[in-house]
Amino acid sequence: MKTMDRNDHIRSGKIPTQLKKYVPSTLMPWNTKRAYHVLRRLQYGVNKKELNELLIQNPTDFIDKLIDDAINKPFVEAPSWIDVLPPSGDVSDEARKNYIKENRIRILEYRLNWLELMKTHSFREKMVLFWHNHFVTELESYYCSSYLYSYYHLLQTHCLGDFKEFVGEMGLNEAMLIYLNGFENTSQEPNENYARELYELFTLGVD
Repeated sequence: MKTMDRNDHIRSGKIPTQLKKYVPSTLMPWNTKRAYHVLRRLQYGVNKKELNELLIQNPTDFIDKLIDDAINKPFVEAPSWIDVLPPSGDVSDEARKNYIKENRIRILEYRLNWLELMKTHSFREKMVLFWHNHFVTELESYYCSSYLYSYYHLLQTHCLGDFKEFVGEMGLNEAMLIYLNGFENTSQEPNENYARELYELFTLGVD
């Protein structure tokens, strides 16, 4: 009888998995060690009160509520500068200097706000960090506060949603277009950088 390797399973649409629903038992009790592991993996930081509250809950109910709460949490109000773009080439040196200074302040402000969100929207923002490490960009490549906001807001919007829609929106994002040279595309000279990363890193993989 022929055995199937992983690629055979993928082609057949039957991908094997080792994941099984956890059901507390004598051999695998719902205890402090396991509850601590859950909180440590799904949020930033663990305190004793949360740990004790989790121990008296059914773990499946806790996970379901955690995900539902993350999906339903409202986004914080958008900053006033989300439409402020880098100055064009014909502005004065003074205006350019002011933009650079204010842009730096806005970026720092947003970074600090994100740290606060990690405390209050912990699971969602942990997923944002996960996808940030998947759909990678580099701030230094675009260094614009409004692009930074649009990128993170996109991660927050789709981090628990449909992956196909997520990928489609990411391909239109300003930060990603600049980082992977999508803005250089023309009908006569397409730039393949984003397309290559889309296939090799973001979706299908090299092989």
